[in-house]
Amino acid sequence: AGADCIGVVILWLKEQGLDYEYDEKDALRMKKYWETSPGKFVDMVSEYGVMITFPRIRKYDFLLFFAGNDSVFPTLPAVMVDDRFMLLSHRKDAGSEVVMIDLSWKERFWGAIRLRKADEKGLL
Repeated sequence: AGADCIGVVILWLKEQGLDYEYDEKDALRMKKYWETSPGKFVDMVSEYGVMITFPRIRKYDFLLFFAGNDSVFPTLPAVMVDDRFMLLSHRKDAGSEVVMIDLSWKERFWGAIRLRKADEKGLL
């Protein structure tokens, strides 16, 4: 319904009772931090929860991927909808889709965040 990739993730989280706001200025600031001070980028992302590794991902975790092989900044967000599938919007012709996360995604994986709000609501 007109939502971009981060919008799809935020809408799904909101349906689960996890309300997040997003501002395009945040994305610009994150990209600048990535380019000039990666530590600040990690700090900003970590404000939402705890960083976790690929093997530990599960429902409600927020994932960041590199959009393509030539990507230098992780711009493809997704959210785990259960322990095997993630919701993302990465192809204009496909819209949003739920796909199984597998090792092919690991090649593009930057990191994941175990969302603090999910833990606080007892969803984890």
